Amino acid sequence: MMTRRSFAGMFGKAGVILSLGSLISVTTACPAWLSNVYADILKYAPVALSAVASVLSILTGNGIVITPAISAIIALIKVAISDLQTAVTQYQNAPTGQKSGLLGAISEAVTVAESNIQKFWADLTIPDAKLSSLIEGLLGIVVSTLQGFQTQLPAPVTPVATQAKMMRAGLSKTIAVTPKVRSVAHFRKEFNALLTQSGEGQHSI
Repeated sequence: MMTRRSFAGMFGKAGVILSLGSLISVTTACPAWLSNVYADILKYAPVALSAVASVLSILTGNGIVITPAISAIIALIKVAISDLQTAVTQYQNAPTGQKSGLLGAISEAVTVAESNIQKFWADLTIPDAKLSSLIEGLLGIVVSTLQGFQTQLPAPVTPVATQAKMMRAGLSKTIAVTPKVRSVAHFRKEFNALLTQSGEGQHSI
């Protein structure tokens, strides 16, 4: 025979199970990145610029000359990241019916930013192998994070085919990475850990 207390206990457990089931259902139907990838890109943009500035400080601190051509590429990186911020902001502010048409601009901006960083790396001449490895590793964290955002974005209505992709394909060397989704905190942790390991902790961001 079931007592009133045992019945209440079973009811309570059933409620917990139903609540968990609802949570799992909602989580499965609406992945977290759908609601925050755009906000995450906006948080990441200034940190990415700080990372590039840190790389430049390391290069000049180790006697690497930044030529006018390299400076021009750095300027393009800054413009590309600014364009990415603008594209995301316009998407966020657009009416629902217009959002899908703006996804291409975000994807384009990510591609251009990544391609310019790859161009920056390809144009660098770093005689010291240890320093070269460090710079490649640091830029790799920046690039793989950009690619990580790209994997989270819904596909634009019209596929993006850009000159940036063609430029990257023709580079003498590129940074091969696996796309990785990182929070800003995670990005800083990885970036700064590599700096510390290489004796360049003073350039942490």
